[in-house]
Amino acid sequence: MSENDKNEALEIVRLQTILEQEESAIEQAHPEVFAQIKEINERKAAVDKLWEKLKAKLVEEGDTDVHEVYEGDYKCTFSLSKTSKVGVVDIDKVPEDFVEVKKVADPAKLKAYYELYGEVPAGCEDKSFYRLNKKIVLDKSLGEGVND
Repeated sequence: MSENDKNEALEIVRLQTILEQEESAIEQAHPEVFAQIKEINERKAAVDKLWEKLKAKLVEEGDTDVHEVYEGDYKCTFSLSKTSKVGVVDIDKVPEDFVEVKKVADPAKLKAYYELYGEVPAGCEDKSFYRLNKKIVLDKSLGEGVND
């Protein structure tokens, strides 16, 4: 890693650390706001559960009509629609008209070959990618610097 790359990484760490410190400072200065946000998120989750319960009732009744409800200045329109999806449980019992034979490569074997020999088999391309693993630790024993 070049010195320039290290400096770039340090700058990213500084920016992330500043954001985390600002968030923490706001949370400490306004714990009631953070508590309200948490409560609002919990209430949103509860409302989502109520919608799921209503959906379950509509499914049970087979009700796909369009419904409108009004409350003050609010109007809500809702209906149930079915998205069809069929899963295969036993391929041997599926009628032949619905079965096709496909020629596919075994991804596990291709990967093992690539990792063992360091080359991509014919007819394939290298789709490897890199993941950046990072962990920032506040360590006061380091003194002033990145984590301050």
